[in-house]
Amino acid sequence: MKKISFFGFLFLIIFAGCDLNGNNSGDGSYNGYVSLNDTVLIGYGDCLYNPENEFYISFDSVLTDSRCPEDVVCFWEGEAVARFNFKAKDCTTNFYDLYVWTIDTVIGKYDFSFIDLYPHRMSGAEILPEDYTARIIIKKQQ
Repeated sequence: MKKISFFGFLFLIIFAGCDLNGNNSGDGSYNGYVSLNDTVLIGYGDCLYNPENEFYISFDSVLTDSRCPEDVVCFWEGEAVARFNFKAKDCTTNFYDLYVWTIDTVIGKYDFSFIDLYPHRMSGAEILPEDYTARIIIKKQQ
């Protein structure tokens, strides 16, 4: 019985999130398709599908955001780290924790660039998780 429960849970984890149309189970507004070599905005919790290469990419979470507020002069620019979930057509699922402004991180057969994280911070303003949007580019390796 424990084996069945474990495999049921594993199945749920692997296949939860995106359906075959690139939609996730959340209520995000950027769900849809992602093209290679194009700059794409992906909202927090959203999932995008590439039908040509049969992969999904989702914006799972923001792990840290200590970027310097735009209205402040800082000694250090700070950093932001976001977690992305990449699911290939062979059903392998991998989570990647990437720093903003990271260029050409290799994920499978693709180069993944995390160009920016929006909104940019302002002093005294709180950013809720659902307010985040990531700007990314995915390129197929040569």
